[in-house]
Amino acid sequence: MPANVSWGSDTAGLNSLLPQLLRLVVRALPACAFVARYILCTYTNKGALSRRLGLILLLCLSVVQGTFASLLDIHPMIAAELGIDALLSSCHAINLLTLVEVDASDLQREVLRRPHSTSLERICGGLSMLCNYRGVRTKWQVKNTPPFPPSFDGAKSLSHGDFCARQITIGLWEINTVWLVVLSFQRTMQPDTPCGRILPGFRDWGLWHTTWPLLWILPFRLGIDGLYRLASAASVAVGLTEPLDWPPAFSSAREAWTLRRFWGVYWHQWLRWPFSAISTTIAENGFGMTKAHLVGRYMHVLFVFTLSGVLHLISDVLSGVPWRKSGSLLFFCSFTLAFMIEDGVQELWRRITEKQGKEQAVQSNEKCGRMSAVEVVTSTPVWKKVVGFAWVGAWLSVSSPVYLQPFFEGLCRQGSTPDYLHMAQRLDPMVLCGGMAAMTLLVWHRFGIDL
Repeated sequence: MPANVSWGSDTAGLNSLLPQLLRLVVRALPACAFVARYILCTYTNKGALSRRLGLILLLCLSVVQGTFASLLDIHPMIAAELGIDALLSSCHAINLLTLVEVDASDLQREVLRRPHSTSLERICGGLSMLCNYRGVRTKWQVKNTPPFPPSFDGAKSLSHGDFCARQITIGLWEINTVWLVVLSFQRTMQPDTPCGRILPGFRDWGLWHTTWPLLWILPFRLGIDGLYRLASAASVAVGLTEPLDWPPAFSSAREAWTLRRFWGVYWHQWLRWPFSAISTTIAENGFGMTKAHLVGRYMHVLFVFTLSGVLHLISDVLSGVPWRKSGSLLFFCSFTLAFMIEDGVQELWRRITEKQGKEQAVQSNEKCGRMSAVEVVTSTPVWKKVVGFAWVGAWLSVSSPVYLQPFFEGLCRQGSTPDYLHMAQRLDPMVLCGGMAAMTLLVWHRFGIDL
């Protein structure tokens, strides 16, 4: 009898430990996959069978990580981060191991940039390459990576202390601004507002169509950029990286006067390298379509946005949005149609004005006494940018609710949004406004920032 009691108590204790062990294993999977990618990139040769078998193992780990993230009793935002990391890490592993085929010599040449280095330097360099989704300071650096702002006065001569002070100040200012936006949003809602009325409530004030584009400039951009700046300051402060390894995450919002420029210039480019490489391979090897073909270009765009849609769909599901209600795929894939419309209108306008432009060029050449063709580089007219901003705002106003409204409602039902609003309620708006005003003066006067 005592033996049975002891066996039963041991079984109950083991059952109570299983969820904790499972939670620990799932949280450790990203680190395990990270180390496995480093080993495969450093210690296997290009095209080797061991590399391909290791990649299969990595993909299996990512599937396990994404699957168990939804089964664990953890905060929805943490589960969403685990799911996003699973897909993004898989795509980056496929890119590095099979498409770019990075090996130890590439890491030595592109990351360390010197023939002789210590083992610790090689390990740190290899690990940093695996986190470098934009390929910064390598031959694979993605197109339109934002340059350092003029206020840096030359990033090479910038001291670590000045860099950290700048990043921390601007990062805190951006996060403070996001809190003010959240607090203002919270004060417009009644305490008993149902989840389905969180965002539609803006219709009562006629702000429905103007709110959506602003979300991509204020809370989304500032929140992501603020965390990026704080992470860069921490990394540089402890000596893991250099200031040159942290170019700005976003370009100026003034560059987003077409949808192509919105996603390809203004928005962060962290997904561009792995997603674009995989999409190009699928389009060329699977369908025989290169970017030189018109259909191939839009097929590539569709595949890139499909991968982005799947990534955000995983985030939605793990955040509490039913997959049938998620608008991630529809939202991101719709930009393929938007690009077609945008390119078609621009091509039509180019053909209409082409003849007039040629006549003006000939007249200009005759006045200058030159009969050869002259290439004239002109800036985009202001009126064209105004029309472009109106077009971008109109498309985002129509398409953003499809994606964002189910996402915010899902967060509300899971309790994530009320958590943030409850935190915002504890903040004194006068203190926030005063701090924001002081930090704004400091940022603009001392550091400079381009929104």
